[in-house]
Amino acid sequence: MTEFIAQHQAGIAIVLLAGTFAAFLLERFPPAVVATAGAAAFLVLGLIDTKDVMSVFSNSAPITIAAMFILSGALVRTGTLEAAASWVTSQAAERPKTVLVAFFAGVIGASAFMNNTPVVVVLIPIAVRLARTVGMAPTQLLIPLSYAAILGGTCTLIGTSTNLLVDGVAREHGLPAFSIFEITPVGLVAAVVGTSTMLLLARYLLPARMSAADLMDEEGKTFFLTELTVSNESRFAGKKLGSVKELNHAGIKLVSLHRDGSAIRGVLGDQILQPDDRIAIKATMPEVLTLHGERGFDILGVGGGESDKDHIIVEAVLAPGRGNLRSFSEMRLGRFGVRLLGISRHRYLPGVDLDSVQLRAADRLLLEGTPEGLAAAAEEADFINITQPRSRSFRRKKAPVAIAAIGGVVVLAALNVMPIEGLAVLGVALILLLRCIDAEEAWESVSGGILVLIFAMLAIGVGLEKTGAVREIVAEIEPLLGQSSGFVMLAVVYFLAVVLTELITNNAVAVVLTPIAIGLAEGLGLDSRPFLVAIMMGASASFATPIGYQTNTMVYASGNYRFTDFLRIGVPMNIIVGIGTCLAIALLMPLSK
Repeated sequence: MTEFIAQHQAGIAIVLLAGTFAAFLLERFPPAVVATAGAAAFLVLGLIDTKDVMSVFSNSAPITIAAMFILSGALVRTGTLEAAASWVTSQAAERPKTVLVAFFAGVIGASAFMNNTPVVVVLIPIAVRLARTVGMAPTQLLIPLSYAAILGGTCTLIGTSTNLLVDGVAREHGLPAFSIFEITPVGLVAAVVGTSTMLLLARYLLPARMSAADLMDEEGKTFFLTELTVSNESRFAGKKLGSVKELNHAGIKLVSLHRDGSAIRGVLGDQILQPDDRIAIKATMPEVLTLHGERGFDILGVGGGESDKDHIIVEAVLAPGRGNLRSFSEMRLGRFGVRLLGISRHRYLPGVDLDSVQLRAADRLLLEGTPEGLAAAAEEADFINITQPRSRSFRRKKAPVAIAAIGGVVVLAALNVMPIEGLAVLGVALILLLRCIDAEEAWESVSGGILVLIFAMLAIGVGLEKTGAVREIVAEIEPLLGQSSGFVMLAVVYFLAVVLTELITNNAVAVVLTPIAIGLAEGLGLDSRPFLVAIMMGASASFATPIGYQTNTMVYASGNYRFTDFLRIGVPMNIIVGIGTCLAIALLMPLSK
């Protein structure tokens, strides 16, 4: 058996690779599990040894990718991305067409320097509001949102994990590293061509139907009614309510001002704040949590005592009650030290202040207390479930640090001050030390599945190289291409990457195709660099299916799309963007050595 494997190791490696790709297509297991199993098969059959497996951890690309995930998480945590998105929608009513173009430009720009997954997560509700403002159905804007994020990732080396991975594999083959903006000219061409195609075809090829996004409330977010009290030594006392910048965010709406037992409603911006004033607002959960820690304001709440460092905040959903409707005070949960911080009711403002709200079934309550007190309250009250909210408060004062960190990585890498992997690690250290994001949140922002997938595919890549499988594949492809021109070769590599990316994960495509492209280019006496750029672009060009790229999957669910919706616009996008990209590579990067 051992002798047979030794004699046919290249063929066995190719069969294992085909089996891994088939498992990706079947989707019976997550991609990371499939890749790990494939790497394990190479190890068990002796095609690679333990030393080969350990060698993949010396590749700098996964470390850089993890660091960029954390830097992206800091931009979300500090509210930087949310602020930029809110500004775009605030301008949409006056200049809808201009803002629509600016929106896509902003998505592309943001995705060029940060992980595009949080970009799309934050912008889905923004896209819904923007679509309504410019007279489009949300389903006509959500797929273009994902496409714009994908196109933005092709504009810089750090825009997507695929680019970093191709660069890392190429360096292992003795090629010089890519600079951060080396692929930018080609990426910009792809972005312009792709965006123009979307703007022209979206109205005709995308459906205008009811989507899951249409079921969002009028602001595209869930709002909680909550109250603030102006503390006795508050820095806000004596200021006009409208001039308090902490309350001047898209996720906060003023409801009423309570003073000396009376409520003031209507236009509140000119009211001068006084100590002990109570301000009723409706706000998104991140904004409620942000104000909860704001000095000068106290979340008034209803029920138990004041906040304590041992307290936690949870969200509870009220089940159908026994008997008449009641207020939170009548539930008498204050005896467990539990405070009500906010109430959310689907599509409605539940009242003008927390004390007066009569609770209804399905109301979402934001509660604060000790773990023991909340557990006792859960047994006493009619709650369907109690969970800790995934949302966190914004650390807006740290936004300049987060922006400076990611900006410093980009600028210093462009100036070749230090390799990008070192700069990314320094950037992460900076945002952690200055508390832009907590360590626990930083690790949560790293997609462990993607890193496991990358390391496993790198191990498979080592196996393909060590067994000579790459040489066998190149030897089989070269005669098929005959005397084809360099441009035809380039197009073949690009569209092969595109087709495979639509079917399996783009990181796997990058690892497998990079050494093959290098071998093909060198065998025909061509410069391999343009072919590597073609793989970077093609492995990101997932437009025709909702499974080829994670942002496509996200909008697939949010927009209630059908699989054919992606095919209808994605196939023309693949062809048009592909032609434009290949022409740009051929014109901007000489194919001959």
